[in-house]
Amino acid sequence: MASYKILITGSNGQVGRATLDQLGKDETFQAVAADHNDLDITRPDRLDAFILKNGVAALVNCAAYTAVDKAESDSAQCWAVNAMGPRILAQACNRHNIPFIHWSTDYVYHNHLRRPLKESDDCNPKNVYGASKLAGEQKAKFHHPKTIILRTSWVYAQKGTNFLNTIIDLAKTKSELTIVNDQIGAPTWATDLAKVTGLILTKVLDNPDNPEYYGVYNCANQGAISWFDFASYFVNYLRLPCIIRPIPSTEFKRPAPRPSYSVLDLSKIENTFKPGLRDWKEAVNECLDLMG
Repeated sequence: MASYKILITGSNGQVGRATLDQLGKDETFQAVAADHNDLDITRPDRLDAFILKNGVAALVNCAAYTAVDKAESDSAQCWAVNAMGPRILAQACNRHNIPFIHWSTDYVYHNHLRRPLKESDDCNPKNVYGASKLAGEQKAKFHHPKTIILRTSWVYAQKGTNFLNTIIDLAKTKSELTIVNDQIGAPTWATDLAKVTGLILTKVLDNPDNPEYYGVYNCANQGAISWFDFASYFVNYLRLPCIIRPIPSTEFKRPAPRPSYSVLDLSKIENTFKPGLRDWKEAVNECLDLMG
């Protein structure tokens, strides 16, 4: 059975690792991993050679500068990765006429709406990270019509630096933690995002010239919860002897402002690709069980 070769940039990140693992379980695909040590995307000649040599059928960009606070003082590097990187990749995909899937973020919205956010809602990022990710989206869509933008939120995985792992580590050594309780979103497991990626690739590569597939989509687990309630849930689930106390975000000052509401409306992706995204609680339970 013939298989599609999929280039995954940012394969060392949470979503990249999960996508590499997920596609590896599907005989429809051959995942070709590439991080910054394998492929310098700032060199179009090397990127073109890499795509041709490996017979790449689609490119999934999971690479991102995600140090949100550090980005405020390191804007040049953040902009290079999150805005210029997608432009270069989209241009390469356009030259080779292959679909481009690019992961983005809820931070592009930051519009103070208090209901599930739609792809058509205004974008108004309020920090360097969010602005760079929005610019990356715009550049990718401008340079390649066969681009799919996937906006997600509150991503965690079994490994890597994320809220879930950070709080678990702290809860094992501290008797009490304070967590903000006025930022609302949907925690999203990287493995579920990887599964959606595989589903989208299957449909798009079967009919790559269908213009209805391309555009911007929200993609996250279902539900809504605060950071405080999320931390309380998994700390209790793991029976860790740590008390979690709520505080307002005004008492937890950080260099970069965070969106107060990041629940995403998933109707567009469900109508188009029908991934059947599940509730955050079901996903995190499975993740925690795998972590032991």
